[in-house]
Amino acid sequence: MTPEEGLPGVEGSSVFSTNNMGYRGHDITVPKPANEFRVFLVGGSTIETMVLDDSKSIDRVLEQHLNETSRSHRLVRVYNAGRSGDRSYDHISMLVHRIAHLQPDMVIVLVGVNDLIAATNSTDYLHRTDKSLNKMSLSLLLRMVSTEFQLPRRIRHAVTGVGETLGLRPAEVPAGGTYREMVRFTQSLPALAEPPRVDLVSYEENLKTIVGVGRGHGFQVILMTQPSTWNSQVDMSASEWHWMNRGEKGRYREELMDDALGEYNSVTVRVAHLNGTLLYDLASQMPKSSEFIYDDVHFNYAGAKRIGLGLANMISADWAMDE
Repeated sequence: MTPEEGLPGVEGSSVFSTNNMGYRGHDITVPKPANEFRVFLVGGSTIETMVLDDSKSIDRVLEQHLNETSRSHRLVRVYNAGRSGDRSYDHISMLVHRIAHLQPDMVIVLVGVNDLIAATNSTDYLHRTDKSLNKMSLSLLLRMVSTEFQLPRRIRHAVTGVGETLGLRPAEVPAGGTYREMVRFTQSLPALAEPPRVDLVSYEENLKTIVGVGRGHGFQVILMTQPSTWNSQVDMSASEWHWMNRGEKGRYREELMDDALGEYNSVTVRVAHLNGTLLYDLASQMPKSSEFIYDDVHFNYAGAKRIGLGLANMISADWAMDE
């Protein structure tokens, strides 16, 4: 693929490929070879890094650095199971249905922003519907199929652009919409005075479930907080690429989105600490700069490298303590 011209830090064409199980990374052998240390990355588009080339994605940087620095005889393999739009309840499903039986040793979960976006659009974690919708119309059925099943969602994503994944209607955004069009559309909306809705109770319960799944299946979980360029004080140009602060009634102010995402990150930190789970607090370490993030939350090549090396250093230090 060729990323849109001008996106900060993602110049040039790239290749996104998947293995025999549908993940980024080498083919997966079942059962797991005795000498392999198996790591999975789980999350939404921010861990998936679709516009980045395979050779420089977060999973590849992490895998290469761990193999270069590890004193163990085991071969580290890192597989990227990130999927655009996935939320914390999707991560649970991914873990229990598609990863646990593949014998992971470690699962790294970058989570938060998609749960925030879902909350701003009044998503109910229990998937309840109003009684008036008991008789589902054809249009509602088609809409549900196009958003909840992977193949239609991928097709729609390619046709209408990433914005529709967040609730933008085709009539509002031209087919094949670019980032610039998404930015233009979002910034044309009226600014909202109220803060975005959050759903922290359900989010926390889902994170606890993710940690519990790891313990139940015998693999280590690392939780990661989500950085953004919202309300940046170090790079005033970062807002020129913002398009994800859209709500149902208008555009949320950046400082309010930043505060809301901070609430989700605080829950992630608390769950990690209370459950004795490793935490990579990326949000507190990565500058709010287009040097690392090309829009609101998505990482460019420099960001992916920083994350991969940072994770590798943290994991290596943890291994050294165990020795």
